[in-house]
Amino acid sequence: MRLKAIGYWMATVLVALPLLSGGTKRSRLGSWKVLGGIALLAPRFPRLKEWAYAGAFFDLRGAAASHLVCGGASWRVVMTIVLAALAMIS
Repeated sequence: MRLKAIGYWMATVLVALPLLSGGTKRSRLGSWKVLGGIALLAPRFPRLKEWAYAGAFFDLRGAAASHLVCGGASWRVVMTIVLAALAMIS
């Protein structure tokens, strides 16, 4: 049980940190990203966390598609896909 909790929090932090840091770049979308990152790290509120994970997944999936279509660096595509997978795992 302890390893499961450690894995959960590691995945959660790895998903929440990009949301918190990426939220400082754009005003409307950024404020929702920051709130989503806070919701992921806050204890309790399972329904709120569920929506925050869904938003993070859609945001990261869209970012991966954008990088892919625009010819962005391949590491950016891979990184956003890995973070989206971590959101699903968490």
